[in-house]
Amino acid sequence: MLNLDDLWVNDDRFDTPTEKLTDPIPVLFQSGYLTIKEYERRGKLYHLCFPNQEVRQGFSKSLVRYYTAQDMNRYDAIVYAYSKNVLINDDMGAFMPHLKAFYDKFPYTIINNNERHYQAVIFTIFTMLGEDVKVEHTTSDGRIDLVLKTDKSIFIFELKYKKSADIAMAQIIDKDYAKAFADDGRKVVKVGINFSENQRSIEDWVIE
Repeated sequence: MLNLDDLWVNDDRFDTPTEKLTDPIPVLFQSGYLTIKEYERRGKLYHLCFPNQEVRQGFSKSLVRYYTAQDMNRYDAIVYAYSKNVLINDDMGAFMPHLKAFYDKFPYTIINNNERHYQAVIFTIFTMLGEDVKVEHTTSDGRIDLVLKTDKSIFIFELKYKKSADIAMAQIIDKDYAKAFADDGRKVVKVGINFSENQRSIEDWVIE
């Protein structure tokens, strides 16, 4: 999900007969989720992306529903909690327990216990909600794990695995990620999150 909006693939990936496909990219292309943005003839590379925001959001909803297939109330709950706490009240701190509860109920069989997995899930949730969200946002002094922009605020997320939320927050501050948004009139909120190996979920968070 993290790279599907800016994906370069070799044309060989489209040569496999449909009945033998195990690669999801040709399937997503054939189903209309991905479209060709450009073609690089020398390298025989296709540049794929979502055709529009509606398709991107719809695909994200499908993934979230996959994670919540056994309990659709979880899907409704996370949407309501985000709308109430973040969009209306501009309070990420009030939303975080709901996000933790969402992670807590993941079946262990679909969890890849690493930082990349947890980053992909939170990115998918925000995309499903139709928000302006980017991962690996580059700055002059590094890359921000995730940036979420609402009408009122810009949220800078640093995610850690098997470390601590304080370490995540220290990185945001030490690298002064907020300066990348100094010319934006919205409030900048820093969010450090740590994921636990044993709990397979959010362990703690810090917000400033």
